[in-house]
Amino acid sequence: MSPAWEQSPTVMRALHSATGGQRVQTANPRLLFEARLSLGRSVEPMFGDKTGQNLPLLTLLFGTRRCKASDPRDRFFALLSLASDIQDSNLAADYSKTFKEVEMEFARHLVNDGYGLSLLNFAGLAPKRPLGYPTWLPDWTGRYSKTPHLIWELRLDKQPAKVHLALDGQSLLVEGCCVGIVQAMSSPAPKDIIQLTNWVGEVGTMTAKSRLYPFGAETEEATWRTLVADKSAFGARPAPEV
Repeated sequence: MSPAWEQSPTVMRALHSATGGQRVQTANPRLLFEARLSLGRSVEPMFGDKTGQNLPLLTLLFGTRRCKASDPRDRFFALLSLASDIQDSNLAADYSKTFKEVEMEFARHLVNDGYGLSLLNFAGLAPKRPLGYPTWLPDWTGRYSKTPHLIWELRLDKQPAKVHLALDGQSLLVEGCCVGIVQAMSSPAPKDIIQLTNWVGEVGTMTAKSRLYPFGAETEEATWRTLVADKSAFGARPAPEV
């Protein structure tokens, strides 16, 4: 925390979500902490309730990821007394385990508790990750270089996804049906508007080589609807015809 921030008599924090922003003005550390956690609830609407009294473990891990500790295991173990969904688990503070073992133990609990796909929402967002970690395991120890995906799973009904760990404990298995095969990948979308124009052209050239899109849709229409997430400029879905 910067000196200027610490010397400020009133703490001002702006928390942004996909639906807008929330400004919190307080000098109370507890209120500030709860406000920080509200960002996790805005990104993950399935977590927690509006009173702030029901805070699942995944919400706490996300909301405290920028908190520092001399021993990174301390932060994980401290959350055990705050999380509302670990009463029936075997999670416990055990300093005989390495930090990697603690991370994996928490991850296994989250997968078994039905948050397997939610882990994928946060995986791959950190700029660097030490070798030897599963790619589906989020890095809860630092800032993300990217923002979590607002939509990471869609389903036709309310049946929960079938996600479980393989016997080796390293691979994440998801049951489902194949709806298509990725034939090619474009380069990442640039932020510069001129480069973005070239990138859209690159995507158009790539998709023009594809076969006809399923269900009779034209490939060109399927491409632009994918780029705008099939939403209008005002967030309505589906996007209007052009």
